[in-house]
Amino acid sequence: MATILDRLFRRNSVKVAYTGGGDFVSHMRHYGSMSGASINVDQAMSVSVVYACIHRIASTIAQIHKSVHRRINDNTERVEHNVSQLINSAPNEMQTAYDFWETYIADIFLYGKAYAVILRDPRTTEVVSLQRLPPPEVEVKIVAGVKVFT
Repeated sequence: MATILDRLFRRNSVKVAYTGGGDFVSHMRHYGSMSGASINVDQAMSVSVVYACIHRIASTIAQIHKSVHRRINDNTERVEHNVSQLINSAPNEMQTAYDFWETYIADIFLYGKAYAVILRDPRTTEVVSLQRLPPPEVEVKIVAGVKVFT
């Protein structure tokens, strides 16, 4: 397997094929195509092997039951929490948990990052919804020493 990847991508410490963010090649970190051409997410997903691998990994992770744990010193313990319902059944009104997690994990593979807005009930501050944000639409800024996502 390594020989196939070595032929498709080669380490290049001197020249980088594409240095833009949110790009499939940028996500591969330190790999550039042998031709020097950049590959964006749409082009990468049009390659059946890339699509199949990302789909297989993301769909498998999406099927796994998720639980909430509390950290106590160096140990963790499973706790019942209202977030368990969100992360396992319906994180928002538009998606099942499976759809949310499959897309979220695919974002990690394609963009190297994934974002979700945590919506809370203003009266109780309980988490009521998780809304996925497409990584290309999120801009990260530092304002007064604090990360701000817009």
